[in-house]
Parts: sequence; structure tokens; C-alpha cells
Amino acid sequence: MATGDDADSVCSDIFESQVPPANLPLIPLEELRELVEETRGRRDRAQLALDRWSSFERVYWSAHAAR
Repeated sequence: MATGDDADSVCSDIFESQVPPANLPLIPLEELRELVEETRGRRDRAQLALDRWSSFERVYWSAHAAR
């Protein structure tokens, strides 16, 4: 039975064999931060849309049931 550690080491071995560290482009910290902010903003908007939809759904079905 393989443990999580084995799986992790296999994954890292595969990753390291495919991507030589010398070939990794270095991403400037500012770019990385922008990407994180952008991703976080997108996730927040998605959550907001989801909340809005579920509250709409609740109102819709309660109105439907009231008929």
C-alpha cells in the first residue's frame, strides 16, 4: 500500500525530471502578486455571483410555493 509520502516523492521526481530548474523562467514578484490579486478578485466575483444566484433561487421557489 503506497503512502502519501511515496506519491509525493514520485510526483516531485517526475516533475523534476521533466522540468530542469535551469529552464524555469523567473517570474518577477510584482507579476506574481498581480496574478494572485487577479485570481482572488475573480474568485470573489464568482462567489458573489453564486450567492446572488442561490438567494434568487430561494426567493423564486418560495414565491412558487406560495401560489
